[in-house]
Amino acid sequence: MPGPTQEFQFSAAPGAWRLSRAEPADDLRGLVLEYWEVEGALSAFRETLLPNGAVEVMINLGPPHRVLSATGQGVWERAWFSGLHEHAIIIESLAGTHLLSARLHALGAVALLGRRVVESVNRIVDLDTFIESGGDALRVRALSATTVANRFEALETFLRTQRANGEAVPEFVRIAAERIEQAHGNLRVASLHEQLDVSRKHLAVSFRRYAGVSMKAYAKIRRFMWTLTRLQQSTSVS
Repeated sequence: MPGPTQEFQFSAAPGAWRLSRAEPADDLRGLVLEYWEVEGALSAFRETLLPNGAVEVMINLGPPHRVLSATGQGVWERAWFSGLHEHAIIIESLAGTHLLSARLHALGAVALLGRRVVESVNRIVDLDTFIESGGDALRVRALSATTVANRFEALETFLRTQRANGEAVPEFVRIAAERIEQAHGNLRVASLHEQLDVSRKHLAVSFRRYAGVSMKAYAKIRRFMWTLTRLQQSTSVS
């Protein structure tokens, strides 16, 4: 079962909205980062979503959203999988929002969902296409749930059913990602192989195989996230 649900209320120029979130069950920690849901009766808005180093299983429970990215655009009405993104994407809604999501670690998603995660880097894929079937059924279960906690539970149950399709990530690849994350991307990735006792080529090839991007690109994403956090926490910016 997911952990306790936390709820936050916001009000600003576009309107009012609610954000709910919960931690995953203990056996999914490190694979799933969090479950979240946002709902708001907002005026028409356009929002830029910056890279966050994670991937998302997303269910739309409200009005459609238009998505614009470097790889194209589309209107998303049902459910989709959003891969690891190296660039910002823009979402637009004309009639508010109600989204439900499981946010996963990029390598944790491979362990749960398999190689298709890597194939979805910098892409947004219809969930039924991504998993071949079951995406619409998950959305129906979420729509019929009467509480946020029940919807989070439906997401977690879905992820567990998909675990059989997962692929084990080599320990040295997982540790390489951890080292990059702990350093906020501020390290020489070329020397990581020395710490892990593998060849430089083997580490580079394996990391890209399971993360879908190079170690250098992954470090760049983590540096961006760290810089953004520092800016948000600063009262004065040079």
